[in-house]
Amino acid sequence: MTAEQLVTLLGLLITAGATIVVSVIASRSSKKVSKEQSAVTFSQHLIDRIEGLEKRNDDLENRFGVLEKSFTTAINFIERMVLWARGGSKPPMPSIPKSLMAHFDPSLIEEHLEHQEAE
Repeated sequence: MTAEQLVTLLGLLITAGATIVVSVIASRSSKKVSKEQSAVTFSQHLIDRIEGLEKRNDDLENRFGVLEKSFTTAINFIERMVLWARGGSKPPMPSIPKSLMAHFDPSLIEEHLEHQEAE
């Protein structure tokens, strides 16, 4: 083998080695970018999920507030009815709060109103 052929062969080996090194570096870089993109996508998914849960929590808190208010109104009405009954059921009969009427049987409301008018 001549010196010229050795130089050519050496040049080809160096070029091949450099190509392999660049390819490995590019592959690692690509994997790193891919991992970073996956992390960003995952983070965005978590943020969206948390925002959805916060919205749901706000909705549940609002519903709970409405139920709590209705429950308090119902307890107050029951207490007034008990006190009215203890006092001998003398007129006037406590009226059903408007906020609770939707929860009563309509015939009971009608009967209650008729009883109040009779007093």
